[in-house]
Amino acid sequence: ANYAKEMNLAGMMVWSIETDDFKGKCHDRTFDLIKTLRETYSGGVITVPPPPPTTTLDPSAPTTRTASTPSTTTTTTTSPAPPPDGVCKVPGLNPDPANCHHYYLCSPNSHNGYDATEELCSSGTLYNPEAKICDWAASVCALGKYCEADCA
Repeated sequence: ANYAKEMNLAGMMVWSIETDDFKGKCHDRTFDLIKTLRETYSGGVITVPPPPPTTTLDPSAPTTRTASTPSTTTTTTTSPAPPPDGVCKVPGLNPDPANCHHYYLCSPNSHNGYDATEELCSSGTLYNPEAKICDWAASVCALGKYCEADCA
């Protein structure tokens, strides 16, 4: 975790968590491996909530049962996507047909339009509209139907 933090990495992963202490037998704390990684990386301590209160029923108390039938109603409403708006044709990722060095992330807004955020591709990559990722320029150019100005 310290290495990931020092190298300014976005996070960590553990390949095999079956070696973590699920029951807290080794360090009196469950999931000690994962918790230690998270605490070291974030700088905080994971606090364990107190256990819920336990209640014991009086075995000599009379029991009564009532039957009830729950009633639930589910209503689902969907609204159509807004019409095309400038660089945004659909919600999600949208290519710029004139420049494959970036793309637009389009989110529907409350005004029946889109909020567009320009995302830049890293050096040596171009936006691949088929895969919806920034891909190696040679791979995008090999498709032959995108980024003509950038692949010439």
